[in-house]
Amino acid sequence: MSNETDSDLVGFGATLGLAENERIAADRSVPLRARLVAAVGPGRDADAGPRTPPRQRTLAAVAVWAFVLGLGGFVVGASALVRMIAGTPSWFQPTIVVIGVLGIALTVGGFATVQRRFVPWAMLGLATACLVAGAISTASA
Repeated sequence: MSNETDSDLVGFGATLGLAENERIAADRSVPLRARLVAAVGPGRDADAGPRTPPRQRTLAAVAVWAFVLGLGGFVVGASALVRMIAGTPSWFQPTIVVIGVLGIALTVGGFATVQRRFVPWAMLGLATACLVAGAISTASA
């Protein structure tokens, strides 16, 4: 990076009053990364320490639950597609799409948050509720 860009980045943090240590933020002999940390702070996870990996049993249980939700979503989606081809009320298509996208997002979120204690179970539970809602709306269309 050029000196002009370096001074712009450091000046930005110092101008806003974000610099924890103005001397380090303005000192050109200090590496750019150290000056940026001095100018805008270390970030959210800098002091959190390393994360512990999830237990294998928990990871396996979340993966199996997500897999079962995926299979159920495929069955409900295929059934909804057949019903849409045969003709459905106007409310059905947007409803099933919103329920399906929400269920997929919750399943992915549950799998991605497997390191947390309760969050994956809550997300997978809500994804299961979405699957049940999708099955009910498909059956009633």
